[in-house]
Amino acid sequence: MSAPVPRSDRLRGRTALVTGAASGIGAAIARHFVLAGAEVVLLDLAPAVHEEARRIGAVGAVVADVSDEARVADAVAEAGRVLGRIDVLVNSHGILTEAPVAEMTLATWQRTIDVDLTSVFLLTRAVLPGMLERRDGRIITVASQLGQKGGVGLAHYAAAKAGVIAFTKSLALEV
Repeated sequence: MSAPVPRSDRLRGRTALVTGAASGIGAAIARHFVLAGAEVVLLDLAPAVHEEARRIGAVGAVVADVSDEARVADAVAEAGRVLGRIDVLVNSHGILTEAPVAEMTLATWQRTIDVDLTSVFLLTRAVLPGMLERRDGRIITVASQLGQKGGVGLAHYAAAKAGVIAFTKSLALEV
């Protein structure tokens, strides 16, 4: 159990879209943003995201597969309608399955790359034009030390997270 986080106005007037927010790290990040005064929309594949949004006092929730280009566009548009604009995108979603390379199916490899890497590109691309137009915005992406170290049975996950790290560094140089 985590220690109580006091409410503050630190993010008052700011808006955020947080992915992977039905549980785990994403839910914790969303909760902290709400407690800091931000208006937050939660995004997750799990329908439980609606209950989590109610529980923490978020202004909305969207159920979507972040690896689906059309659903990402729709989800970001919906979040934008609810929030008015998206000041902060937090990419905190991901999947993790173990599979040694010799036994890994292409479907397992591809699903991990799509959910853990391609989705970061899709979500970032969807929010970036508004941020660039306003000359204001933040994109926070959660990666993993496995993206630098690798791991037994986790080549697909490590490759995706290494890609996320490189993508994020490259994006920072672009914008």
